[in-house]
Amino acid sequence: MRFYITSETYDPTMFSDMVKIERGWRCNSCAEEYYDSHGGAGNFIYCEACEDNVHFDNSSRHRGTRYCNSCVRDNVYDCDDCGAEIWSGDDHDCDDSESETIIHSYGYKPNPIFFGKGTYHMGFELEVETRNSSRFEMAKMAQDILGEHAYMKSDGSLNDGFEIVTHPHTLEYYQEQFEWSVLTKLKRKGMLSWNTTTCGLHVHVSREAFGGTVNYKSTPQDIMHMQAHQLRFMKLIYDNEKQVSRIAGRASSGYASFSDKGRLVPKVKQGHSMHGHCAAVNTENFATIEIRVFKGSLRKERVLSALEFVTASVEYTRNLKITGKNNALSWLRFTGYVSQESEKYPNLALIMSESFSRDTDPSDND
Repeated sequence: MRFYITSETYDPTMFSDMVKIERGWRCNSCAEEYYDSHGGAGNFIYCEACEDNVHFDNSSRHRGTRYCNSCVRDNVYDCDDCGAEIWSGDDHDCDDSESETIIHSYGYKPNPIFFGKGTYHMGFELEVETRNSSRFEMAKMAQDILGEHAYMKSDGSLNDGFEIVTHPHTLEYYQEQFEWSVLTKLKRKGMLSWNTTTCGLHVHVSREAFGGTVNYKSTPQDIMHMQAHQLRFMKLIYDNEKQVSRIAGRASSGYASFSDKGRLVPKVKQGHSMHGHCAAVNTENFATIEIRVFKGSLRKERVLSALEFVTASVEYTRNLKITGKNNALSWLRFTGYVSQESEKYPNLALIMSESFSRDTDPSDND
């Protein structure tokens, strides 16, 4: 039953026994029912700005405190000089905000720096959470180790952490020259990634891997070739959801949904999906395709296996001939390819072996 309040009928005491949830006032009984239908009250946070209770998925963090997305969207802006996230009306001095600029705002995107020579590059975003340490101190340590190879960003999906975002590197550079000691040092300081419910690992692969981006110089044949390769690449991932999820360390979620399966052709041609950028494979970026299926980890082999999986999937599907009889996109055929090329993809071969020989891998505990 709904009721409507006018300025004539408003009484400030009438809400004393009611709860505000998702911008609506509910009696205690209806509030309990609403909570239960949305996973329980534990999935909701209280926004101090608007005094509303909102689902965790509809909230974002600003300087260690969670607010509803609407309040963050309406009140938080990026400083044009230093990139720090500022709440409207708060005092801000760029000279005193060093700790804030270490962790840039979510929308921060510097000009890319490319490392390694190759036909295409990859970058990754690794989300990490603090346990007992200051996230700013940990971000500074990570930045000092990685230097110009990466930068740190905030992410509203995290409780008290940040994400490490790398500039584009070739797979060979990641394997042979990247400073992976950063993961060990973060782990020793009590940082978490694998043993959380919030942290993911996203890999961006340049569209150059599929022939480039569509532009005014692209011929119809060029476009068809690029789209056909992208379709084979995505079908390999979507058609093998169970096996991909196993090596990725987590099942499909709201942050990496496989719901586009069966709708991949329009996804490739138009770049849109049912879950937007939160699809298992996100095609909404102009220059890259993002694979979001992986669980975050502070284990070097895990992160490298994700990069190798993306590369192996690109290369396996590059000139693949698919017919109704050859099962070219089957997981068995793909694992055979990885096994044959194990010297090129050693970490992927290792994680595949571990993932399918036992249910859990104790070495991933961080």
